[in-house]
Amino acid sequence: QAMIARNLLRLLALSEERPELEEVRGALSRLEEDYLDRFAKLIAEVRRASQRGEGYQTSADVWYQEATAVIDSILGVSEVLDLQISKEGATIERRALRSTLSLGLVLIGILVVVTFAGVFVSRRILQPLAELGNSADLFASGNLDRPVTVSGPDEIGDLGRAFEAMRRALGAHQTEQ
Repeated sequence: QAMIARNLLRLLALSEERPELEEVRGALSRLEEDYLDRFAKLIAEVRRASQRGEGYQTSADVWYQEATAVIDSILGVSEVLDLQISKEGATIERRALRSTLSLGLVLIGILVVVTFAGVFVSRRILQPLAELGNSADLFASGNLDRPVTVSGPDEIGDLGRAFEAMRRALGAHQTEQ
């Protein structure tokens, strides 16, 4: 009895901390009223009568009604707690879904940024370097007719201008010979 009373009081205290648990508080209050106020007193009366060797002051019908009321109250608390747990579970599921969607959007955003970065690197760095490599291959084979068209304000543009100057110098040197 003491354990039931302690746990009931703990549940009531916990439900007081969370305003959204109004239904739980109501069910616990009904249980407190049915158990602590009525059934526990009935049990105590029966126990005292038994210890004194007296007959029970309560009829079987009253005992049955009080026990049934406590059981109904316990079932009521169970149902309300189950409903509350279901609500909180649904809330957690919604939050998890929202978090998953947010993470998915962030990953898509990162993918888009990486794709654009890849396109930028390809267009601004890799393609001009490939053109410079082709020009170097042509120079190595002795073909100095095609001008180097790589240009720009960066180091790759500087390298392209240097290749073009080298092509012209080599062409002039070949013409002199």
